[in-house]
Amino acid sequence: MREPDPLFADACDSHMHVYDSRYPAAPGATLLPPDATLSAYRAVQRRQGTTRTVVVTPSTYGRDNACTLDAIAQLGRDARGVAVVGPDVGEAELDALHRAGIRGIRFNLTMPGPLDLAALPGAR
Repeated sequence: MREPDPLFADACDSHMHVYDSRYPAAPGATLLPPDATLSAYRAVQRRQGTTRTVVVTPSTYGRDNACTLDAIAQLGRDARGVAVVGPDVGEAELDALHRAGIRGIRFNLTMPGPLDLAALPGAR
């Protein structure tokens, strides 16, 4: 099989997940995939020729964004993230997520129940 042609300069993978058994799955999580580590993803980046990426917290971790934040920190300035938050998220947590590279939030409408957009600060 031939290697793919490199993508254009500054191409961005706009949605990827890291799964790492060092981070516990959320109670009741039904998606429990094998590890898909950051080091494995870096190999994909080298093959594709990408450097920029958006790391998205998968439902496996519920509202625990630690795996995503760790990946962003390791990837450095070329990474941003999407975090999962709950309706009780406060401005301080949103500010901390922003400082860590988060630029979007993910609404998981199935866990633990529907999230009403009006419940979030700044959405009012």
